Amino acid sequence: MKSERLLRILSVCRKAGIIADIGCDHGLLCAELVRSKKAEKAIATDISSASLAKAEKLSKELGLEGKIECRLGDGLSVLQPGEAEGIVIAGIGGPLLMRILEQGWKVARSAQYLVLCPQNYPESLRQYINEAGFLIEYEEISQEKGKYYPIMRVCPGREKSYSPMELLVGRNVKKDENWAQYLQHEAEVQCHIARQAGDGIAGQKARERAEHYEQALREYRKGEEQPWR
Repeated sequence: MKSERLLRILSVCRKAGIIADIGCDHGLLCAELVRSKKAEKAIATDISSASLAKAEKLSKELGLEGKIECRLGDGLSVLQPGEAEGIVIAGIGGPLLMRILEQGWKVARSAQYLVLCPQNYPESLRQYINEAGFLIEYEEISQEKGKYYPIMRVCPGREKSYSPMELLVGRNVKKDENWAQYLQHEAEVQCHIARQAGDGIAGQKARERAEHYEQALREYRKGEEQPWR
């Protein structure tokens, strides 16, 4: 598996009897979950019959037909509550990911953990998770082809509300160079937006966001571990 993002998702998954990959596309993650013995069985799901056909083809080529079950359907509707101990949802935007969780609430709450990897709006997803009765027990940043992807391992539970800075940069996040580069990149993006937007509300919000990213980066570079407020 050549994708650094998928390798990091695989690493973040805990061992489980059954792990489901929602929106499996080519089925590579399910294959690696079984081959690495992270999962005894994997359920590969997708709303696209063409994508699911690729996953079925791969499982046959690898001799994993008995270990990978392929299901056609939308979001978590293809699972029964309690059926999968682990659930992976990756490769989609934050708003769609939140919709999938909302519509499949019983299934999501019944899993031991979920691994979520939004392509955008991670701050909105963090707030939704916090308000919906989940907690992010671990998070890291993966970098692939010049893009950055937050990977969150989430489980049912409660924790205190996130500060504005924590919503942007994470709380229980692995503070490494990938994270630092992500902070730098996002600060630059927000500074660019602020310059384009001028002195209006959009410009002010972008400048505030940029300062949060820059502050987190400064604290990381200094080796500080103080809580953010």
